Amino acid sequence: MRRLNDYPAIAVAAALGAAVRLAFAEALEPTWYSTTTVNLVACLAAGLAIRWIADSERLRRVITAGLLGGLSTFATLTEDLRQLVASGDTGPLLLAFAAAVIGCPAVFLLARGRPGE
Repeated sequence: MRRLNDYPAIAVAAALGAAVRLAFAEALEPTWYSTTTVNLVACLAAGLAIRWIADSERLRRVITAGLLGGLSTFATLTEDLRQLVASGDTGPLLLAFAAAVIGCPAVFLLARGRPGE
């Protein structure tokens, strides 16, 4: 059973992650490129958090579900892909789709390493 007292810390971390995502998107101008980059970074960081923070389930949850959950965004990626489909811009569409479907899980698994390491 999850402890309810973790929820406030997770909520604060998620708000911080969302603010970082917005700042990053504004620095690069919100496009499929900024969304894809943020999602790849969040997946890489999630893998590293799971690998390096083995002693504290609470801290892992605050970082992965909170901070990195707020940082990454599937909803924005979906809208970016819709816009690329509408524009007929196939190159960026395929790149963004491949990064989401292949790249994000790949960087997560590489960063996480083998379970038990």
